[in-house]
Formats: sequence, C-alpha cells, structure tokens
Amino acid sequence: MSDVDVDAALETTDIHDMLGFTAAKKACPKDRSWKILEYIHGNPHIFVGEDMISTGVSANDPLFFLHHSFVDLVWEGQENNESSNTQPTILPVAVERISSELQ
Repeated sequence: MSDVDVDAALETTDIHDMLGFTAAKKACPKDRSWKILEYIHGNPHIFVGEDMISTGVSANDPLFFLHHSFVDLVWEGQENNESSNTQPTILPVAVERISSELQ
C-alpha cells in the first residue's frame, strides 16, 4: 500500500467508501471507487505473489500477518479520525441486486 493509498483511506468520511462493494453488480447505484480499503489492501497480495494471491492459502505466507496488521492499523487510524458523533450505527448491508453473493 502506497502513502497515497493510506492517505486516501484515512481521509474517507463515507463508510460506504471504506467498506464499499468491491464485487458490485452493474445495478449498484454507488460508483466504484479504487480508494475502497479492500481494493488497496489487495495490491500487496498481488505484488508478493505466490501464496499471497490465493485467498485459500494466503495465510501460509508470513507476510500475510504483517500486511493485515498494517491494514488493521489503517482501519484504526480512519476510525480515530472520525468523531464519536459521526460513527455509523448501521453498516452497509450486502444487497443482492448490487452486490455479489460471494461478498
């Protein structure tokens, strides 16, 4: 994850942009944003290659845990940027017409 990616995640104010539908169908009313944490989190998996690319075995790579610890740190940083008054009480729900059934 580049500094630009991390900054984009930290500056996000819309929970849908942070957790957005990465496998959205064409009917999804929300524009796809490459700043969604799930997208930017995937880049190091692709860069490392080998086991890190396959979701079934990516945890076999020791870098997996370092990487996901960092993703957790970015998530925590984004949460700390929000005041308690703006925290969502309802998280986005996967809706069949806009989201893949695998999501």
